[in-house]
Amino acid sequence: MRITDSKALVMAANKAVVSAYKGLGFVILTLILLAIGSYLSVQGFFLLARSWVAPVIVQPNDPRVLAARTQLAAQEATRDRLVAERRELLSRLTLTGRSTEVLEVLQRRFGAALQADVLARRVELAQLSSLRRELGAAREELLRSSGDFATVTRAETRELFDAKLLDREGRIRADYHLSQLELGNLSLSERDAALETRIRVLRREIAEREALGEGSGRAAGNVGWDALMIERELARGALELEGLQAERSVAEAALEVFEVNLARQEEILAALKASPYAKAAERGLALGFVPYENLANVAEGMPLYRCALGLLWCSPAGSVSRVLEGETTAPHPVRSRDLRGVMAELALDELRFAEETVLYVGRPPLFF
Repeated sequence: MRITDSKALVMAANKAVVSAYKGLGFVILTLILLAIGSYLSVQGFFLLARSWVAPVIVQPNDPRVLAARTQLAAQEATRDRLVAERRELLSRLTLTGRSTEVLEVLQRRFGAALQADVLARRVELAQLSSLRRELGAAREELLRSSGDFATVTRAETRELFDAKLLDREGRIRADYHLSQLELGNLSLSERDAALETRIRVLRREIAEREALGEGSGRAAGNVGWDALMIERELARGALELEGLQAERSVAEAALEVFEVNLARQEEILAALKASPYAKAAERGLALGFVPYENLANVAEGMPLYRCALGLLWCSPAGSVSRVLEGETTAPHPVRSRDLRGVMAELALDELRFAEETVLYVGRPPLFF
């Protein structure tokens, strides 16, 4: 009885082991078949699918991020230099404009002062001309009367001296008075000549200043020292004014160039700041590689999905923010070959979703 029971137990154990072996073989075969099916399905899916992106996490220490930060800093330094030079140019323009205004006012006041000086000299000329006419008339009358007086006096003195009624000392005194009278006449002649000289000088100065005041800036003919000094100051002021106007024109043209360059620099900075690599300088950023063959199915705002088990158990992961310009290359997520394409900025609900091999765009791959 015991032997029979032992044989039965052995046979039962063997049968159980065989059954377990068969079950294990079936399970292993099933798993192999599932793996092969999964592999073939994945390969077949990626052979036909065109709605996926390969995500990647860009960290602040990424070489591309560091290069973007360096380029951004260089462009900001260039912008700051342009702003400083533009500010300096505006200061020069302001100073040049103010100097031009002051110089123009001085030129106008110089012209008014010149006209006032001409008017004063005309008044003086009129007074001196009137005085000379009066002096001329008085001198002629004095010469005529003094001549008659001298003739009569000399005749009477000679007669009295000859008649012994006048001594030699009296005759000398009479001759002395006559010489004093001649000196008086000579003094009047000198005054008349001085008036004539002053009148000629006034006429010349008036003519010179009128010529200068007409705007020609140059007196005609031989000029005096004063007129030459006035002409020099006028020429110096005119040249300085022309220089300021030329400097202002050059500064205005340079300012236009600065404005264009500054606007272009601001556009470059805006583009650099909008770059995802510049944004990644502060925190991690998710990007997605989009092959050219998938580009038609990837657009801004389209939803993204992640799958927990291959092509199964998919859930929303975020959306596509924008597609970036510039070609790049990346390996295929399941095949050993490189692809050409572009990068897209991704707005993921969690940054860890970028650790997935692929994210699906638009809808889950198997609709669930």
